[in-house]
Parts: sequence; C-alpha cells; structure tokens
Amino acid sequence: MGRIGSLGGFLVADRRWTQVLCPLAALLFAHLVLASAAAGLGQDPLRPATWCRGDSGHYLSIAATGYRLQVCDPTDEVVVWCGNTAWLPGYPLVVRQLRAIGIGTRPAAVGVALFFAWATLQFLWSRVTADLPSGRRVGVLLLAAFFPGVVYSHSAFPISMLTFLSLVALDGAARQQHARAVFAGMGAALTYPLGALLAPVVVAGRLRTGGPLFPRLLHAAFLGTLVLLGTAAAMLLQWWDTGAWDAFVKVQESYRYSFTDPLRGIVDRLGALWDPAQPAFWSAAQSLLVVLYLALLTVMAFRHADSASSLTLIFAALAWALPLALGEWGGLERREAVLLPLVIGAQRLPTWVLAGMLLGQVCVAWSIAGSFFSGQLI
Repeated sequence: MGRIGSLGGFLVADRRWTQVLCPLAALLFAHLVLASAAAGLGQDPLRPATWCRGDSGHYLSIAATGYRLQVCDPTDEVVVWCGNTAWLPGYPLVVRQLRAIGIGTRPAAVGVALFFAWATLQFLWSRVTADLPSGRRVGVLLLAAFFPGVVYSHSAFPISMLTFLSLVALDGAARQQHARAVFAGMGAALTYPLGALLAPVVVAGRLRTGGPLFPRLLHAAFLGTLVLLGTAAAMLLQWWDTGAWDAFVKVQESYRYSFTDPLRGIVDRLGALWDPAQPAFWSAAQSLLVVLYLALLTVMAFRHADSASSLTLIFAALAWALPLALGEWGGLERREAVLLPLVIGAQRLPTWVLAGMLLGQVCVAWSIAGSFFSGQLI
C-alpha cells in the first residue's frame, strides 16, 4: 500500500506534465503487455495488420469504399442480405480523414484507436478522478488501462472512441453540462449501436435537476432525442451509399437474434471458471471482472447516491444486459470493453485491493489478447 501511495504522490507532484504523461505511460504499459501476447504467437506487433482482425475488416472497408449492401445468394428463395451496413460510420469517418492525407487504411485505423484509448485515460485522469488521493488515482488509471476487453481498444475497432465519448457524456450529464453530454452522446450513437443507450442517461441527468416537473420532462425528452440523432445520421449515411433506408436492419436480421434470459446466460458462462482447462475459462474470467465492477458501482450508487455513479450504472446496466438479452454471445469480449466507465466504482477501494485487481486484469488481458491474435475471437 505504501509503495503505491508513494508512487502516486510522485506521479502527481507536477501537474504540468502528469496530465498527459501519466495516461500515456498507462497506455504504453497496456500496449506492451498486449504486444507481448502477439509476439508470443509469432506475430509482429509492429505491423498494423496484427491489430486488424475479425470485424475490423468491415470498418476498414467502410473507411476505404463506403457502405455496400447486396443479396448474399440471388439463387436462394429466402432473401438474406450481406454487406457492411451492420457497422456504424463514426470511427470509419475519422479513419477516412487520415486516408485523405496519405496514411494507409490499417495504420490509420490502429492509430485512431490508440489515440482514443489515450484520450479515454487522459479524460479519466484529468477530469473524473482528479480529486482522488494520489495512490487511488493511479490505481484507477491502471485499472482503466487494463479494463476487460482492452485488446479491442488498441485494435482497429471503435471501442476506444466509444469509451471516450461515453465518459465525456456521462461526466457532462453528472455535472449538468447538458450541451457537452448531448454532443458526446450523439458522437457515441454515430459510432456504435450501444452508444444510443446514452440517450436515457442524458434524460435521467436532466430529470435529476430541480425545477417544475413538466418543463423538466419536456427538456429531458428533447435532449434524449438529440442524442438519438447520432443514430439517425448513421442510418442516413447508409441510405446515401446503398439506397436502402433500412440497410442496417437488413444485415442485422441475418444474425437471427432472439430474446434470452441474460442472468441465466451469464451464470452458464461463469460456469467455465470451474475448469481452467476449458478454452472459455479466460472469457469467463473477464465476464467475472465485469460482474464485479457492476456490483461495486451498484453499491457505490446506493450508498453515496451521487450523479456520476448513478448515471454510469444506468448506462452500464443497459449496455451489459441488452446484448445478452438479444442472445449476442459471440463477441461478448468486445462488448464488455464498452463498459470501461464502470471503473469509477473502484475509486473508493483501498490501494492494496486495487493492486490485486490490477494483477488479475493484467493476466486476463494477456490471455484474451492471445485468443484475439490467434483468431479465436471476432
């Protein structure tokens, strides 16, 4: 405990450089751990292609050539749609701007992901945890750097962009800075389907303020609608490229989602923890960490009733439960990375607990990264 506290005191002694360098150091530490997992599998972590796998290809194609939609098999009596319209355009649009100045698609995609991974940590450090004691502040920063599913935040996916925008929106809603919350929420909704779940968070944040009820309800509904304009803009861009206003739905239908019991599903998933030899062991360990974070934030929200923890819990609970209720078990490791704002639930823990959690998260991150780089995860 003393070591972490002393290290934290040293790191925050000069705020002029720690605002940038501490989050950057945490990012590099995490990236080195992930890179070691890639190198251990004989892959070159310096090649951008190493960090482009699975669904990365869809985002790269959107950045390079835009959206496409076509019937998978014209000879089939049952029409099934194929294309890349199940993936939203926020992240590819940023990558496209770097392509326009001569940067390759893959290097640009990985660079954008790493930039937003740093921006997430920087915002957490300078804004969300600024008032914490130094030891706990450093501990929370490192937990965020190794949050479950971190390999997706360092790879060609929009996860880090979403976590950054989510943190900004949640912080804005908690501080009654509605314009910031709305614009960040719109960006998140344009970037990833789960980003639209920030709309009820913005609504809840507005309703927590004082004033007559009816005007508050009207203003809250207006703010929530503005957030959803991000999703509407994504649909509009897809319509512009494909000519189909429901292009997103057409491709999503091919996955044949159906409602399931999320609690029963997560219990079954955690059952793999009883057998470390199972391939699903480390995925179950990651889910266990997420459940732990949800429990910590729930306790914090009910004990302290502060806006930040309550609003973050609303977003995280919805973003965690909705995909599970739809039966989206494939790619759960990636969707759990979206829940990074949950890390604020650990900010009241002793530093020795934070150190123990960090050790567990590093082990899980390294193992999940191995599965990612070996092609076992999408």
